[in-house]
Amino acid sequence: MRQHMRRVMEQAGYQVVEAQNGEQAIAAYTQFHPSLVLLDAVMPVMDGFACCRHFA
Repeated sequence: MRQHMRRVMEQAGYQVVEAQNGEQAIAAYTQFHPSLVLLDAVMPVMDGFACCRHFA
């Protein structure tokens, strides 16, 4: 699903940065300061809900 979303977003002209788990997502967020974050609720290491709390 992540690969499909990446292709769709890139074809629409968006720059995409991927993370494989919640910890990587937090690191990517800190580095790139994105306008939009899409998270899966079930991820290894840290789930999407716990990850989302770090952005608040």
